[in-house]
Amino acid sequence: MTQAPSTLAEALRRAARTEAGITFLENTDPALDRRISYADLCQRALRILADLQQRGLGPGAEIVFQLDGNQAFVEAFWACQLGGMLPIPVNAGASDEHLLKVFEVLEQIESPTLLTQGRIPERLWEYAKRRGIYDRFADVFKSAIDVGHIAAQGTSGVPVDVSSADVATLQYSSGSTGAPKGVILTHANLLADIADIATHCAMTGADRFLSWVPLTHDLGMVMFHLLPMVLGCDQYLMPATRFARRPLAWLEGVSRYRATVICSPNFGYQHALKAYQKAPDASLDLASVRLI
Repeated sequence: MTQAPSTLAEALRRAARTEAGITFLENTDPALDRRISYADLCQRALRILADLQQRGLGPGAEIVFQLDGNQAFVEAFWACQLGGMLPIPVNAGASDEHLLKVFEVLEQIESPTLLTQGRIPERLWEYAKRRGIYDRFADVFKSAIDVGHIAAQGTSGVPVDVSSADVATLQYSSGSTGAPKGVILTHANLLADIADIATHCAMTGADRFLSWVPLTHDLGMVMFHLLPMVLGCDQYLMPATRFARRPLAWLEGVSRYRATVICSPNFGYQHALKAYQKAPDASLDLASVRLI
């Protein structure tokens, strides 16, 4: 039996030796779904790492994610893993509640670097000005990195050695009952969790995982991104916003890609069933699903 990987970076390098990868279901036209292999992901992450290292970021750098797109999120997350940096994913919402949480998280981090995308910085800056806290976070704003400005260069960053006891990511709670609380997750924590789930659910490299749950959520990240990568099997990621607007797109994706493992909170099943009741002629074949 092959020995399990001891770090997430090792898991990525192993997955890169397979033919499997990630398909991003981000368009209304399925023909525009974008697939990248784990080998491609590794190379993309290394190029992002090169840019981050050139900006002076090194092992232990605390990087707060404010990213909308799944592909940008995934590539940046793995750049951090390869560089021994600490990704801190926080949901990039537009409401004052979401924006407040970002600043509550930033206040808890000793030396945060903000990684943003699109119009997200504008929302953050405007909120800070309205709340009179702009000056307090001026240094964070000044050092913020827009993933759209990361140099698309051919050079690769230099991976660093990490141990299983090192922190892989910081998972924040919703903060619904108070200030958000960071949960420290080491490589050993995550890989033990993944091994246990895979064993008890009899998961193999032949499974296909499809999810719309955000990657800022542990279910979306651990169960439907990290776990299939460790197994070296295909995964399909749909933005939660697309599911919210058109829930049948989720089931159509399951049918089209013959997904075997899917998930949703209860409200998601209700959302999808209501949509199906309005379109009972929808052509769906869910026979491939073995685990919900």
